[in-house]
Amino acid sequence: MAAVKQHIAAGTDLEARDNGSGSTPLVIACVMGRTEAAEALIAAGADLEAKNNEQTTPLYNAAFFCHPETVELLLKHKANVNTTDKNGTPLVDVMAASWEAVAGIYQFVYSAIGLEFDAEEIKTTRPLLLKMLKEHVAKGSAAPSAMVRNGLRPRSQAFARPFRPSQPLTGPCTTMTFAAVFEVFCRGDRDGRENR
Repeated sequence: MAAVKQHIAAGTDLEARDNGSGSTPLVIACVMGRTEAAEALIAAGADLEAKNNEQTTPLYNAAFFCHPETVELLLKHKANVNTTDKNGTPLVDVMAASWEAVAGIYQFVYSAIGLEFDAEEIKTTRPLLLKMLKEHVAKGSAAPSAMVRNGLRPRSQAFARPFRPSQPLTGPCTTMTFAAVFEVFCRGDRDGRENR
């Protein structure tokens, strides 16, 4: 935390991007669940809607990686609940997907970026975060997503089948992000879905 404060005090660019993922410091803090660092970055003016290479925001990452305190902080600062990834998949749809459909994705993503995978904790936390997000949407605190405004239906059917990686999960892979995994996972859905 001291390093974050030093960078803020020194005037370091809060929107500087990681070379691999295109993530800002706030996105990274949200992936890691570093709420105190996220709060300091937000107070210093970090962009709540900054997107990484996968077009996911700090809120999308905090929710996906199951960090309730960080999600609560971002919602308090009016982060857009209707955020989507580069495939147009709304955050609420991702969090509403059944555990059976996403357990393999979580295992793969956590392994790929070198995080400890606690299936029970994630399985327990996801419904709580979904409830939090839905309550925030119900309060009318976020604008309707582009999909809703354009009359498009969510891609929930992409989560109808369990994810099974085609290769064994061996060691960390710093170049793979969860949106890239969703891309692979949803590939079959794009080929046969209806026009929207």
